[in-house]
Amino acid sequence: MYRAWQNLADILAHKWDGQPFVHPTKGRTYTIDVPPDKWPTIFHRVPGLHLRSRQITLAGTPVPAIIPALVIHALNNFDSQTRNGSGVYYYIPKIETWQEARLVAVLLKQLEEAMGLRRGSLKIQMLNERAE
Repeated sequence: MYRAWQNLADILAHKWDGQPFVHPTKGRTYTIDVPPDKWPTIFHRVPGLHLRSRQITLAGTPVPAIIPALVIHALNNFDSQTRNGSGVYYYIPKIETWQEARLVAVLLKQLEEAMGLRRGSLKIQMLNERAE
């Protein structure tokens, strides 16, 4: 998981441009052949609120996996994304109530404040999966 976050940061910072990536165990080679100005808008899909992080705990209890995913992605990629003329966009699945949506909004607001960003610098798209 941590290596995937680092790979994404490297890709968004254009460290892989023009260089093949060879998968360490599968031996497959991957290249990015599209110029950066033709890349689609990137939405980072974070885990839903219901999933817990096995690697990060608070007082022995696993934290919601959405928290480290939001924080690490924003800290690693905000500067490179803004240099690329894009923003940081998240897709958040499985939001079932307005309270959960509010919790995600509070998390993003606190993250923006901690990073010294203007309100609304981090964008989200949520999927409400509750049917009545």
